[in-house]
Amino acid sequence: MASFETKLVYSIHSGSGEHAAIAEITQPLIMEYAERCGADYRVAIVGGLEEAVEAKYELAWLLGTYDRILYVDNDVVISPGAPSIFDAVIGHGLAALNEARYFEGRLSHVQATHQVNLTRYFNGGVMLLGQHCHEMFAKVPPIEMHPAWYEQCYLNIAARDIGFTDLGPMWNYMTTMPDPGKTPYFRHAAGKRGKERLELIKSWTKTP
Repeated sequence: MASFETKLVYSIHSGSGEHAAIAEITQPLIMEYAERCGADYRVAIVGGLEEAVEAKYELAWLLGTYDRILYVDNDVVISPGAPSIFDAVIGHGLAALNEARYFEGRLSHVQATHQVNLTRYFNGGVMLLGQHCHEMFAKVPPIEMHPAWYEQCYLNIAARDIGFTDLGPMWNYMTTMPDPGKTPYFRHAAGKRGKERLELIKSWTKTP
């Protein structure tokens, strides 16, 4: 990409409890990664689910400021040697992990719950967003809770017509996926909760 491309690495976390403890480990790594990529770094500290959803949908106006944005969940550990995802993935569409390749039931869940047929189902914990992704975040979803994967389902439906690149497990590895054979660039503690999630993140970073 052109050297004048404007880039942002964006994350969100709650400022208390387990989320804050995780952020003490992961956010410095995310910030360092942004610096290595020549990108700005921004973290939104929120007070709960509703604020977290609203903060994610700030990506709509952030995409009016930056050419491309890497969104990273707070429970993602970025390896120190990870290359720049902005260099590795070219284009202005959406790049994310197509988790329907690894987890059964994702596509059928969306069809049953929302009456929408999708050909892919991406994980929203790591997303590389280009200018074509603006419409994904143009309307904040209703906050009433749907069954599992509520907000992620909404994003998948909104993005169904946007050009897509599957990042694969090296950029968003979760422990329930097959071993990729080498240390992933991004490891995601999705599906874990409480102390188990914190201890997993500590093990990935060798934090006491």
